[in-house]
Amino acid sequence: MMVKRILVILLSCFAVVSCKTARIKKELKEFTGQQIVLPDSLRSTVNGRDTTLTDFMGAETKLVVFYDSVVCSSCRINRMYEWQEVIATSIGLKHKFNAIFIFSPKRGTESQLITSLKAAQLDYPVFLDSGGLFLKRNPRIPSGEMYHTFLLDRQNRVVLVGNPIGNERLWELYKKEIREQAKHD
Repeated sequence: MMVKRILVILLSCFAVVSCKTARIKKELKEFTGQQIVLPDSLRSTVNGRDTTLTDFMGAETKLVVFYDSVVCSSCRINRMYEWQEVIATSIGLKHKFNAIFIFSPKRGTESQLITSLKAAQLDYPVFLDSGGLFLKRNPRIPSGEMYHTFLLDRQNRVVLVGNPIGNERLWELYKKEIREQAKHD
């Protein structure tokens, strides 16, 4: 009797995992190739100070990292050091590749976010989307955080999806695609 229950539980777990994997594959397939709109009206800051950037969003290849209002923005800013290799790649490939960090803070928390940016002393632009315009313009972006980091080609179509931080194989895929896009000049 006990063995039968354990077997039923294991089979149920396997079925749930299989369904979840199939759903993720389907969502990735649907999301890849989608064209993303990068609104011009996002507030850009460097070290928490407003700045004007000309054509930053116009890079040929872009890695978009989107933090919606569900995540702790200050927590993410405190971990921006994890993106140093990506940022260095962006700086090294001037105008061919940019990493675009978009924060969409909860209402009333923007000043806290600015304070965190100043404290982090991040000498790289981030974009604030207090009005939620990025998601309004891109309603096809899946809600799961795993889909909120993606690489865009020249036409702002999604080429790769996933956070490369801590995933060397994925970062190698990103770098390969960035190099391929840079060759097409």
